[in-house]
Amino acid sequence: MARDRSVDVARGALMLYIVAIIHGVWWFNIFGWQRWGGALLFEMPAIFIVSGYAYRLFEGGRGGGVRSPGDYVRYLVTRLSRILVPYWAYALAAVLIVQWLKGSWGHSDWKFADAALAWADPTSAGSAWTGLYLNNHLWFLSPFIVVTALLPVARRLVPAGGWPLWSFAPVLAAVMAVVARLPVPRVHFVQMVVFYLAWALFGYGLAGRGERRRYDARVALIAALVGLGVVHAIVGLPSMQEAKFPPTWIFTLFSMAWMAALLLLVTSVPRSWVDRLGEAQWFAPFVDCGYSVYLWQGVAYSVGRVMNTQLGAPIPLVWAVTVVLSAVLGRLASPLERIRIRL
Repeated sequence: MARDRSVDVARGALMLYIVAIIHGVWWFNIFGWQRWGGALLFEMPAIFIVSGYAYRLFEGGRGGGVRSPGDYVRYLVTRLSRILVPYWAYALAAVLIVQWLKGSWGHSDWKFADAALAWADPTSAGSAWTGLYLNNHLWFLSPFIVVTALLPVARRLVPAGGWPLWSFAPVLAAVMAVVARLPVPRVHFVQMVVFYLAWALFGYGLAGRGERRRYDARVALIAALVGLGVVHAIVGLPSMQEAKFPPTWIFTLFSMAWMAALLLLVTSVPRSWVDRLGEAQWFAPFVDCGYSVYLWQGVAYSVGRVMNTQLGAPIPLVWAVTVVLSAVLGRLASPLERIRIRL
Protein backbone atom coordinates (compact mmCIF):
# COMPACT_ATOMS: atom_id res chain seq x y z
CA MET A 1 0.00 0.00 0.00
CA ALA A 2 1.71 3.21 -1.15
CA ARG A 3 2.03 6.31 1.01
CA ASP A 4 -1.05 8.47 0.72
CA ARG A 5 -0.25 12.19 0.76
CA SER A 6 -3.80 12.91 1.89
CA VAL A 7 -2.91 11.43 5.28
CA ASP A 8 -0.17 14.05 5.70
CA VAL A 9 -2.62 16.78 4.68
CA ALA A 10 -5.20 15.53 7.19
CA ARG A 11 -2.60 15.48 9.96
CA GLY A 12 -1.43 18.97 8.98
CA ALA A 13 -4.99 20.30 8.99
CA LEU A 14 -5.53 18.92 12.47
CA MET A 15 -2.29 20.49 13.72
CA LEU A 16 -3.33 23.85 12.28
CA TYR A 17 -6.74 23.47 13.92
CA ILE A 18 -5.18 22.68 17.31
CA VAL A 19 -2.62 25.48 17.21
CA ALA A 20 -4.80 28.20 15.71
CA ILE A 21 -8.33 27.37 16.88
CA ILE A 22 -8.33 25.09 19.93
CA HIS A 23 -5.56 26.86 21.82
CA GLY A 24 -6.55 30.23 20.43
CA VAL A 25 -10.00 29.71 21.94
CA TRP A 26 -8.94 28.18 25.26
CA TRP A 27 -5.82 30.25 25.93
CA PHE A 28 -6.67 33.59 24.28
CA ASN A 29 -10.49 33.42 24.06
CA ILE A 30 -10.35 34.58 20.44
CA PHE A 31 -13.58 36.10 19.18
CA GLY A 32 -15.12 35.40 22.60
CA TRP A 33 -15.56 31.75 21.61
CA GLN A 34 -14.38 30.19 24.87
CA ARG A 35 -17.90 29.63 26.17
CA TRP A 36 -18.50 27.47 23.09
CA GLY A 37 -15.04 25.95 23.16
CA GLY A 38 -16.14 22.57 24.46
CA ALA A 39 -18.10 21.94 21.26
CA LEU A 40 -14.85 22.21 19.27
CA LEU A 41 -12.88 19.51 21.10
CA PHE A 42 -12.92 16.76 18.50
CA GLU A 43 -9.26 17.05 17.54
CA MET A 44 -7.61 14.30 19.62
CA PRO A 45 -9.76 11.34 18.50
CA ALA A 46 -9.14 12.54 14.93
CA ILE A 47 -5.37 12.70 15.52
CA PHE A 48 -5.32 9.11 16.75
CA ILE A 49 -7.53 7.93 13.88
CA VAL A 50 -5.00 9.41 11.45
CA SER A 51 -2.15 7.75 13.39
CA GLY A 52 -3.82 4.35 13.19
CA TYR A 53 -4.62 4.81 9.51
CA ALA A 54 -1.00 5.84 8.82
CA TYR A 55 0.26 2.74 10.62
CA ARG A 56 -1.92 0.58 8.35
CA LEU A 57 -0.27 2.25 5.35
CA PHE A 58 3.16 1.66 6.93
CA GLU A 59 2.36 -2.05 7.16
CA GLY A 60 1.45 -2.15 3.49
CA GLY A 61 4.48 -0.17 2.33
CA ARG A 62 8.20 -0.73 2.36
CA GLY A 63 8.22 -0.90 6.16
CA GLY A 64 6.22 -4.10 6.07
CA GLY A 65 4.96 -3.56 9.60
CA VAL A 66 5.96 -5.45 12.73
CA ARG A 67 6.20 -9.19 12.14
CA SER A 68 8.64 -10.38 14.81
CA PRO A 69 10.00 -9.35 18.22
CA GLY A 70 13.05 -7.89 16.48
CA ASP A 71 10.81 -5.83 14.19
CA TYR A 72 8.95 -4.57 17.25
CA VAL A 73 12.13 -3.47 19.02
CA ARG A 74 13.32 -1.65 15.88
CA TYR A 75 9.91 -0.04 15.43
CA LEU A 76 9.82 1.09 19.06
CA VAL A 77 13.32 2.56 19.03
CA THR A 78 12.72 4.39 15.74
CA ARG A 79 9.30 5.77 16.68
CA LEU A 80 10.28 6.78 20.20
CA SER A 81 13.39 8.57 18.94
CA ARG A 82 11.20 10.58 16.55
CA ILE A 83 8.97 11.57 19.47
CA LEU A 84 11.54 12.11 22.22
CA VAL A 85 14.45 13.84 20.47
CA PRO A 86 12.33 16.84 19.35
CA TYR A 87 10.65 16.88 22.75
CA TRP A 88 13.95 16.95 24.63
CA ALA A 89 15.13 19.89 22.51
CA TYR A 90 11.94 21.74 23.40
CA ALA A 91 12.33 20.74 27.06
CA LEU A 92 15.87 22.16 27.14
CA ALA A 93 14.62 25.46 25.75
CA ALA A 94 11.80 25.50 28.31
CA VAL A 95 14.18 24.89 31.21
CA LEU A 96 16.40 27.75 30.07
CA ILE A 97 13.39 30.07 29.71
CA VAL A 98 12.18 29.24 33.22
CA GLN A 99 15.73 29.65 34.54
CA TRP A 100 15.78 33.13 33.01
CA LEU A 101 12.34 34.15 34.27
CA LYS A 102 12.13 32.15 37.51
CA GLY A 103 11.97 35.26 39.69
CA SER A 104 9.02 36.84 37.93
CA TRP A 105 7.25 33.44 37.75
CA GLY A 106 7.48 32.88 41.50
CA HIS A 107 9.92 29.95 41.54
CA SER A 108 11.62 30.99 44.77
CA ASP A 109 12.67 27.40 45.48
CA TRP A 110 14.11 26.90 41.98
CA LYS A 111 16.57 24.05 41.59
CA PHE A 112 17.95 23.67 38.10
CA ALA A 113 18.69 19.94 38.46
CA ASP A 114 15.19 19.15 39.70
CA ALA A 115 13.63 21.21 36.92
CA ALA A 116 15.82 19.62 34.27
CA LEU A 117 14.87 16.12 35.44
CA ALA A 118 11.19 17.04 35.49
CA TRP A 119 11.35 18.38 31.94
CA ALA A 120 13.42 15.43 30.70
CA ASP A 121 10.57 13.10 31.67
CA PRO A 122 7.79 13.47 29.07
CA THR A 123 5.27 12.02 31.52
CA SER A 124 5.72 15.04 33.79
CA ALA A 125 6.76 17.57 31.10
CA GLY A 126 8.22 20.01 33.58
CA SER A 127 5.50 19.49 36.19
CA ALA A 128 5.37 22.63 38.35
CA TRP A 129 8.66 24.00 36.98
CA THR A 130 6.99 26.02 34.28
CA GLY A 131 5.24 29.26 33.45
CA LEU A 132 2.60 30.66 31.11
CA TYR A 133 1.85 28.04 28.40
CA LEU A 134 5.15 26.18 28.20
CA ASN A 135 3.69 22.79 29.13
CA ASN A 136 -0.10 23.20 28.98
CA HIS A 137 -0.27 21.17 25.78
CA LEU A 138 2.20 18.43 26.68
CA TRP A 139 -0.32 16.17 28.47
CA PHE A 140 -0.73 14.60 25.02
CA LEU A 141 2.74 13.03 25.01
CA SER A 142 2.21 10.32 27.62
CA PRO A 143 -0.85 8.65 26.07
CA PHE A 144 0.62 9.12 22.59
CA ILE A 145 3.81 7.29 23.55
CA VAL A 146 1.87 4.42 25.15
CA VAL A 147 -0.52 4.11 22.20
CA THR A 148 2.44 4.16 19.78
CA ALA A 149 4.00 1.27 21.72
CA LEU A 150 0.77 -0.75 21.93
CA LEU A 151 -0.54 -0.26 18.39
CA PRO A 152 1.52 -2.97 16.60
CA VAL A 153 0.27 -5.55 19.09
CA ALA A 154 -3.28 -4.31 19.64
CA ARG A 155 -4.02 -3.97 15.92
CA ARG A 156 -4.49 -7.77 15.88
CA LEU A 157 -7.86 -7.09 17.51
CA VAL A 158 -9.08 -5.31 14.39
CA PRO A 159 -10.88 -7.46 11.78
CA ALA A 160 -9.73 -7.17 8.17
CA GLY A 161 -12.71 -5.01 7.25
CA GLY A 162 -12.42 -2.74 10.28
CA TRP A 163 -15.34 -1.68 12.45
CA PRO A 164 -18.33 0.43 11.44
CA LEU A 165 -18.35 3.65 13.44
CA TRP A 166 -22.01 3.23 14.44
CA SER A 167 -21.19 0.01 16.35
CA PHE A 168 -17.63 0.82 17.42
CA ALA A 169 -18.35 4.05 19.34
CA PRO A 170 -21.28 2.78 21.47
CA VAL A 171 -19.20 -0.22 22.52
CA LEU A 172 -16.30 2.11 23.37
CA ALA A 173 -18.69 4.30 25.38
CA ALA A 174 -19.70 1.27 27.44
CA VAL A 175 -16.04 0.32 27.93
CA MET A 176 -15.21 3.86 29.09
CA ALA A 177 -18.02 3.73 31.64
CA VAL A 178 -16.52 0.52 33.05
CA VAL A 179 -12.90 1.69 32.96
CA ALA A 180 -13.79 4.85 34.92
CA ARG A 181 -14.80 2.62 37.84
CA LEU A 182 -11.76 0.36 37.89
CA PRO A 183 -9.96 0.30 41.26
CA VAL A 184 -6.52 0.85 39.73
CA PRO A 185 -3.83 3.50 40.29
CA ARG A 186 -3.87 6.45 37.91
CA VAL A 187 -7.23 5.42 36.52
CA HIS A 188 -7.52 8.74 34.66
CA PHE A 189 -4.40 7.90 32.67
CA VAL A 190 -5.76 4.42 31.98
CA GLN A 191 -8.93 6.05 30.65
CA MET A 192 -6.91 8.19 28.26
CA VAL A 193 -4.85 5.26 26.98
CA VAL A 194 -7.89 3.02 26.43
CA PHE A 195 -9.84 5.81 24.73
CA TYR A 196 -7.10 6.96 22.35
CA LEU A 197 -5.83 3.45 21.60
CA ALA A 198 -9.38 2.52 20.60
CA TRP A 199 -9.58 5.44 18.17
CA ALA A 200 -6.16 4.52 16.73
CA LEU A 201 -7.43 0.97 16.17
CA PHE A 202 -10.54 2.36 14.53
CA GLY A 203 -8.29 4.38 12.21
CA TYR A 204 -6.26 1.25 11.48
CA GLY A 205 -9.40 -0.56 10.40
CA LEU A 206 -10.79 2.41 8.50
CA ALA A 207 -8.59 1.63 5.52
CA GLY A 208 -10.52 -1.62 5.10
CA ARG A 209 -13.99 -0.05 5.13
CA GLY A 210 -13.80 1.22 1.53
CA GLU A 211 -17.08 2.57 0.16
CA ARG A 212 -18.90 1.61 3.35
CA ARG A 213 -17.39 4.59 5.18
CA ARG A 214 -20.07 7.08 4.10
CA TYR A 215 -22.93 4.78 5.04
CA ASP A 216 -21.26 4.06 8.38
CA ALA A 217 -20.81 7.77 9.00
CA ARG A 218 -24.43 8.68 8.20
CA VAL A 219 -25.80 6.02 10.54
CA ALA A 220 -23.28 6.97 13.26
CA LEU A 221 -24.06 10.69 13.03
CA ILE A 222 -27.79 10.11 13.45
CA ALA A 223 -27.26 7.65 16.30
CA ALA A 224 -24.81 9.94 18.11
CA LEU A 225 -27.05 13.00 17.85
CA VAL A 226 -30.03 11.02 19.11
CA GLY A 227 -27.95 9.60 21.96
CA LEU A 228 -26.62 13.02 22.98
CA GLY A 229 -30.13 14.43 22.80
CA VAL A 230 -31.45 11.73 25.13
CA VAL A 231 -28.59 12.27 27.58
CA HIS A 232 -29.19 16.03 27.53
CA ALA A 233 -32.91 15.53 28.19
CA ILE A 234 -32.36 13.14 31.10
CA VAL A 235 -29.25 14.37 32.95
CA GLY A 236 -27.90 17.27 30.90
CA LEU A 237 -24.61 17.42 29.04
CA PRO A 238 -21.45 18.41 30.90
CA SER A 239 -18.80 20.71 29.50
CA MET A 240 -16.87 18.70 26.95
CA GLN A 241 -13.67 20.18 28.38
CA GLU A 242 -14.48 18.40 31.65
CA ALA A 243 -15.66 15.25 29.85
CA LYS A 244 -12.39 15.12 27.87
CA PHE A 245 -10.06 15.06 30.91
CA PRO A 246 -10.27 12.14 31.31
CA PRO A 247 -12.45 10.89 28.44
CA THR A 248 -15.86 9.70 29.58
CA TRP A 249 -18.61 7.72 27.89
CA ILE A 250 -20.41 10.99 27.10
CA PHE A 251 -17.28 12.36 25.44
CA THR A 252 -17.20 9.15 23.39
CA LEU A 253 -20.70 9.84 22.03
CA PHE A 254 -19.67 13.44 21.35
CA SER A 255 -16.58 12.20 19.50
CA MET A 256 -18.72 9.73 17.55
CA ALA A 257 -20.85 12.59 16.22
CA TRP A 258 -17.83 14.65 15.22
CA MET A 259 -15.94 11.73 13.67
CA ALA A 260 -19.01 10.84 11.61
CA ALA A 261 -19.32 14.43 10.40
CA LEU A 262 -15.61 14.55 9.55
CA LEU A 263 -15.78 11.27 7.63
CA LEU A 264 -18.66 12.62 5.56
CA LEU A 265 -16.67 15.79 4.94
CA VAL A 266 -13.35 14.21 3.97
CA THR A 267 -14.98 11.65 1.68
CA SER A 268 -16.73 14.50 -0.15
CA VAL A 269 -13.71 16.75 -0.70
CA PRO A 270 -12.33 16.50 -4.27
CA ARG A 271 -8.83 15.07 -4.42
CA SER A 272 -7.69 18.13 -6.38
CA TRP A 273 -8.50 20.32 -3.36
CA VAL A 274 -6.44 18.08 -1.10
CA ASP A 275 -3.52 18.24 -3.52
CA ARG A 276 -3.68 22.03 -3.74
CA LEU A 277 -3.78 22.38 0.03
CA GLY A 278 -0.85 19.99 0.40
CA GLU A 279 1.19 22.13 -2.04
CA ALA A 280 0.35 25.50 -0.42
CA GLN A 281 3.46 27.14 1.01
CA TRP A 282 1.66 28.68 3.99
CA PHE A 283 0.35 25.24 4.97
CA ALA A 284 3.67 23.41 4.53
CA PRO A 285 4.96 23.72 8.15
CA PHE A 286 1.85 22.01 9.48
CA VAL A 287 2.23 19.15 6.98
CA ASP A 288 6.00 18.72 6.98
CA CYS A 289 6.79 19.39 10.64
CA GLY A 290 3.46 19.41 12.47
CA TYR A 291 4.85 17.71 15.57
CA SER A 292 7.51 20.39 16.02
CA VAL A 293 4.92 23.11 15.47
CA TYR A 294 2.77 21.45 18.13
CA LEU A 295 5.65 21.42 20.62
CA TRP A 296 6.89 24.96 20.03
CA GLN A 297 3.47 26.57 20.20
CA GLY A 298 4.06 26.54 23.96
CA VAL A 299 6.82 29.13 23.55
CA ALA A 300 4.88 31.04 20.90
CA TYR A 301 1.74 31.35 23.02
CA SER A 302 3.84 32.39 26.01
CA VAL A 303 5.40 35.16 23.92
CA GLY A 304 1.93 36.15 22.76
CA ARG A 305 0.65 36.42 26.32
CA VAL A 306 3.57 38.70 27.22
CA MET A 307 2.80 40.85 24.15
CA ASN A 308 -0.77 41.20 25.38
CA THR A 309 -0.20 41.76 29.10
CA GLN A 310 3.08 43.69 29.04
CA LEU A 311 2.87 45.58 25.75
CA GLY A 312 -0.88 45.95 25.44
CA ALA A 313 -1.10 44.32 22.02
CA PRO A 314 -4.69 43.39 21.10
CA ILE A 315 -5.64 39.72 21.22
CA PRO A 316 -6.49 39.36 17.48
CA LEU A 317 -3.01 40.65 16.56
CA VAL A 318 -1.32 38.58 19.25
CA TRP A 319 -3.18 35.46 18.11
CA ALA A 320 -2.10 35.93 14.49
CA VAL A 321 1.52 36.53 15.52
CA THR A 322 1.41 33.48 17.79
CA VAL A 323 0.21 31.13 15.04
CA VAL A 324 2.88 32.39 12.65
CA LEU A 325 5.58 32.18 15.35
CA SER A 326 4.51 28.60 16.14
CA ALA A 327 4.99 27.69 12.47
CA VAL A 328 8.36 29.46 12.27
CA LEU A 329 9.75 27.89 15.45
CA GLY A 330 8.44 24.49 14.39
CA ARG A 331 10.11 24.82 11.00
CA LEU A 332 13.42 25.80 12.61
CA ALA A 333 13.27 22.82 14.98
CA SER A 334 12.03 20.38 12.35
CA PRO A 335 15.41 18.82 11.43
CA LEU A 336 15.26 17.09 14.82
CA GLU A 337 12.19 15.16 13.62
CA ARG A 338 14.38 13.45 11.04
CA ILE A 339 16.78 12.06 13.63
CA ARG A 340 15.92 8.37 13.88
CA ILE A 341 17.82 5.81 15.88
CA ARG A 342 17.83 2.59 13.89
CA LEU A 343 18.94 -0.86 15.01
